[in-house]
Amino acid sequence: MGSDEIDFKRSRPIHPMYYDREMLFRRDRSFWLNMILVMLGGFYLKSKLKVENDRWTMWNRKENLENMPAHHFHNRGGVLIKK
Repeated sequence: MGSDEIDFKRSRPIHPMYYDREMLFRRDRSFWLNMILVMLGGFYLKSKLKVENDRWTMWNRKENLENMPAHHFHNRGGVLIKK
């Protein structure tokens, strides 16, 4: 119990300890957080654009149905499909 031999033979780090006194790790973490948020926002906008584009096409077809000639459509059981 009076010997320090165990503490003396304990493995120590090869390189000196790095102290991040200027909090530089936050810059790296905030970069990746912003990158992930931008990617998620891009995915959301891409899916939202597809839905809004389909909605715009639906309303355009509903509003201009009377003005379009009949030979522009296939009638599939009451569903008009544009040729």
